[in-house]
Amino acid sequence: MAIRLLDRLLAELDQQADPRLWAASQISLANALQTQGTRTGGSAGTALLAHAVDAYEAALQVLTRADHPVDWATAMQNMAIVLETQGTRTGGAAGTALLARAVDAYEAALQVFTRADHPLKWAMTMQNMAGALHAQGNRTRGAAGTALLARVVDVCEAALQVLTRADHPVLSAGMMQNMAIALESQGTRTEGAAGTALLVRAVDAYEAALQVRTRADHPIEWAGTMQNMAGALQTQGTRTGGDAGTALLARAVDAYEAALQVFTRADHPVNWAMTRENLAICEAQWSQHPACDDPAAHLRRALQHVDNALQVFDPDHMPYNHGKATALRTQILADLS
Repeated sequence: MAIRLLDRLLAELDQQADPRLWAASQISLANALQTQGTRTGGSAGTALLAHAVDAYEAALQVLTRADHPVDWATAMQNMAIVLETQGTRTGGAAGTALLARAVDAYEAALQVFTRADHPLKWAMTMQNMAGALHAQGNRTRGAAGTALLARVVDVCEAALQVLTRADHPVLSAGMMQNMAIALESQGTRTEGAAGTALLVRAVDAYEAALQVRTRADHPIEWAGTMQNMAGALQTQGTRTGGDAGTALLARAVDAYEAALQVFTRADHPVNWAMTRENLAICEAQWSQHPACDDPAAHLRRALQHVDNALQVFDPDHMPYNHGKATALRTQILADLS
């Protein structure tokens, strides 16, 4: 309804007679399209997001950097968010190109939202750009992808100079989590001691976030961070030989089980099932570790976890998850036999 009204208003407005009103109407239209497009799946949502980008670009013809720097930077940032959403939904080279455009738009906004003049807006724009860079890095293979992930870490570290734990504890914890995820992605791609060092840094960053994201104050965020940290410990453990490796895997299991204290089947069935599946993978990997002294025991635990997950991952409503968990169960049974 709002979109139809704004389209009608823009059809009646004369851009030359009242450029500010015309631009403001384009921004309102873009915001409405962004909201609806984000909530709408499939090709219909993609079309709404593309229309939102067009509306922002139209407004930017009036809201120029020279004449309206703050409005220009705000519109650039909002357009970047839409492009990022579009990019994450779009596969292949087209999606990567949209993510690159999002990064360019964030960088443009940062020409006005400088740390010196707008420190909080600068930090928030940096945080948003880190998300687009991370998505871009995950899709990019080889050294180029690793470089993008390293840039995410640099951007997060810079933003944390403003988003300090003392002044912005919740924002700081969110940024630490984002940095940890990038470090984990980077570490997973990197072999040898360098990769291990990145995974250690990821765990340290998750633990820093957990100083703010406590179970008492932020239970859902706490559980999510515990689950993410468990993944980093799991990767680290599979790469580390001897008792040190199994100790890391044990820490990963403990972290997953801690997350289950919040992600209960009654309150969060999907998160509960995903955590159970992650536990099954971790126990199965532990059974393959050279220092494992009872592989069958870990495989039996893995089987129990995946069976639990399959109580939620039914084939009709969650076919992808059901298929993945079923394949994992088949592999566990083969290893047990």
